[in-house]
Amino acid sequence: WRDFSANILKFLCGSALAIWAELYIAGHPVLPTTFKATEALFVGPWTFYLQTAGMYGVLQCFGMVCGISIPPSFNYPLFRRNIAEFWANWNLTATAVFRDYLFFNRWGRRSHNVYLNAMIVFIAMGLWHDSNVYWISFGILHGLFFCIYLATRRWAADIPDTKPVRIL
Repeated sequence: WRDFSANILKFLCGSALAIWAELYIAGHPVLPTTFKATEALFVGPWTFYLQTAGMYGVLQCFGMVCGISIPPSFNYPLFRRNIAEFWANWNLTATAVFRDYLFFNRWGRRSHNVYLNAMIVFIAMGLWHDSNVYWISFGILHGLFFCIYLATRRWAADIPDTKPVRIL
């Protein structure tokens, strides 16, 4: 019951945050666009995470009652050390599918290009959510951040006494 209650509370907090953002920020006629951008870039992902993780947790609780084991999908991804750890803990099922079928794909080449494949994965993830400017720019931004992370990780591996962090 503790997990069920916590997931219901998580979902309700996400819903309340979404309602507040829609009524106050998005619906306010005179707020500057910086407030609206803040809602889109910061409040929106929190509401999405809280609602989705809450409902997924409720489904896991119902599955346990019915004797069905549903694999975990959200492992507290927010406030991770880097973007690779964030995505490794975000939606574990979707991340595994995108990683296995797109990121490690060679696209007919002898070896895979991690930067190209990262951009393909994140743009595909944005399109998977919805084909609009917000989600496509979301995919492009996360792809760029992930490529920067990969480049700095590769650069840090060349420096002695540093250990790269495992990705995805």
